Amino acid sequence: MKQKLLFAFLFLIIIGLGVSQSPVFVYASDTCYVDEDADNDGDGSDDEPFKDIDEALDEDCARIIVRDGTYDESIVIGEDVSVEGKSRDSVKITGAITMKNGAQMSGVTVSGKSGIDVDEDAEIEIEDCTIVGADIGITTVAGNGKVTVNDTKIYDGNKGLYLQSGTTVKMTGCEVYDNDEEGVDIRSNVDGTISGNTISGNGESGIEVILGKADLLISDNKIKKNGASGIATQYYKGTGKSGAVKIKSNTITDNNDFGMNCKTPSGGNPGKEFWEATLNMSSNKLSGNKDGDFAPDCSLSESTVADASMTQKQKDQAAEEQKKKEEEARLLAEKKKQNLTKQQIEEEEARLAAEEAEQAKLRETMQKDTGLKTTAQTAIDVMQTAYDADVSAVAHAQERNAFIMFLIGPRMSDVKEIEERAEIYAKESEAAQQAIVGMDDQTNKHVLQSQVDDLLKKREDIATFVAQQRKEFSLFGWMFN
Repeated sequence: MKQKLLFAFLFLIIIGLGVSQSPVFVYASDTCYVDEDADNDGDGSDDEPFKDIDEALDEDCARIIVRDGTYDESIVIGEDVSVEGKSRDSVKITGAITMKNGAQMSGVTVSGKSGIDVDEDAEIEIEDCTIVGADIGITTVAGNGKVTVNDTKIYDGNKGLYLQSGTTVKMTGCEVYDNDEEGVDIRSNVDGTISGNTISGNGESGIEVILGKADLLISDNKIKKNGASGIATQYYKGTGKSGAVKIKSNTITDNNDFGMNCKTPSGGNPGKEFWEATLNMSSNKLSGNKDGDFAPDCSLSESTVADASMTQKQKDQAAEEQKKKEEEARLLAEKKKQNLTKQQIEEEEARLAAEEAEQAKLRETMQKDTGLKTTAQTAIDVMQTAYDADVSAVAHAQERNAFIMFLIGPRMSDVKEIEERAEIYAKESEAAQQAIVGMDDQTNKHVLQSQVDDLLKKREDIATFVAQQRKEFSLFGWMFN
């Protein structure tokens, strides 16, 4: 009996040693380690890490700790899996990243065009990361997903974040800057919080949001120096008129269009009350925005505009002061009625009415001029773009040397391209001229007219060049053009 037990014990030892030395034995743990300098046969342990992140994902590791290095791979972070880089300054992933429900990522830099895609209906977290050079930094899918992004930089891409319908967002402490389009692009029916971020230097608006069914708090952000407006709110037909967007305690400065813009890209008229009913604004600081702090299309009342940049304490003080003024006015009116004849009362009322009418006319003129200025500048920008294209075509045409010109003539494709743009100049210059004529502000009229005249003069020079090209003699040009 003792001899049988001894044989059994020795057999178990031999089997155990064999399994531990077998090449198919894998280190089993909820936490795995990855190091680009590791050997190819690592088991994911601290001492023998995997070489690739994808290896750790294939082994169903719940927590993946990534050491310094550049990982040229595309990965799918599975459900309830956490990928943790040692430092976003020293851990870089260059491929596409997809995050499924419960996925978390921190301490890494994501570079390349693909950015981060959030799976449908997924609830994910991104913290202390950098996303650079992506077409879209973070993209959600329409559905019921939830995206939490903290302390993350998104820059030098095409668009920072693209949050589609049904997404719940919590975005705090992030920097979104120097992207070609919007910093944050929010579709309809998105809710959550965007707070404490810096959104600057993006090619279009800092934040663009479709208001239909939106329930958002946009607060304590610095939104500055963006190529269009600081915050661009939009109404689309078919997305519904309901919405509740709180815009509170933001600093909105030095943007190229308006601080706060209101647009209807698909047409339609939501009504003047729509913007006031949907936007709840308070305690914001707006200044230095090129076209003004609030777009005329927002149709905001003077009190709403004042409230947008006032704290609650200031609002209470203003209400108290207004109440006091109204009481003083009432007492004064009573006194005047006691002392004035009926004719004097009528004269005074007429004077006050005339003053109010003059002020209303002045406000209307300013709003009209702002709209006409925007129309004229848009037409001028289109003319400038056409001129830039003409200059490029002229340069291309001039690259043909004299001998080739003699044989086959000028590049007629460039000449025809320039001629086709003549219609753009005619159409846009007419639009600009009509807008300029309708303006009352002489300073703006002069500046805009000078820009139009300058571009038309430059176009004449281009036309002269085209005419010269048409006259160029060549032996065989008729065969190639």
